[in-house]
Amino acid sequence: MKFSNTHHRADIAWRALARRVSYRKQKDHHGSETNPEYKPGRAAENRSAQKEQSVSDMSNEQELDPRIASRLKRDSQGLVAAVVQQYDSGRVLMVGYMNDEALRRTLTTGRVTFWSRSRQEYWRKGDTSGHAQYVKSVSIDCDGDALLVEVDQVGSACHTGDYSCFDAGGELPAVVGHRTAAQELVPNGPGAPQPVNAAASGIDALDDTKQTIKAKEG
Repeated sequence: MKFSNTHHRADIAWRALARRVSYRKQKDHHGSETNPEYKPGRAAENRSAQKEQSVSDMSNEQELDPRIASRLKRDSQGLVAAVVQQYDSGRVLMVGYMNDEALRRTLTTGRVTFWSRSRQEYWRKGDTSGHAQYVKSVSIDCDGDALLVEVDQVGSACHTGDYSCFDAGGELPAVVGHRTAAQELVPNGPGAPQPVNAAASGIDALDDTKQTIKAKEG
C-alpha cells in the first residue's frame, strides 16, 4: 500500500513537471513568432526586446502632430537639418537630418532618430555603436527649416570616434572679425538696441552711445 501511494505521488509530480515544460515551450514558441528577438528562458532580455518592438509598432502607426508639421519648411527631400548640442556644456556635436517621422520619434521616445540620406532609412543614434543621444529639449528656428536638439550624449557623437563631428573635421582658415568701438557698448540679447554702424555715422555714434549710458547711470 505504501509503495502504491508513493508511486501515485511520483506520477502526479512527473505530470505537473511535464505540464510546466510544455507550457514553457509553448510560451517560448509564441514569443519567437511575435518577436524575432525573443530568447527562450531569458525573461529580462525578452521584456527589453518586446518593449523595443512595441516602440517600433507605435512608430509605424502614429503621425507627427499637425501643429508641429505645419511649421516645418522642408527641403526637396522632405528633410530639415537638426543641429545636435550637448545640453549641459553647449558643445555642438553633429548635424543630422530629420523628416516628419524621424522628428516624431525623437519627440516621443526620448532618443534621437535621424533619416539617413545615404542609406535611405531611419537610424536611431546609438543602436549600433552604443553612443546613444538622450533628448533633453527640441527647438525649431524662426524659419522652420532647422532644429536644435539638446541631448545627453553617451560616448562619442562622431562615427570617427571623436566626441564632436566638428572636432573630427577641424577648423578652417578664416579671417577673425571684431566689433567696432561703438558696437562694444551695445549689449546682446532680447530688447537690445540695434548695433550702430560707426563707419557710416562717424564718431558721433560713439558719443551718442556714451551720452545715453551716462544718462541711464545718472
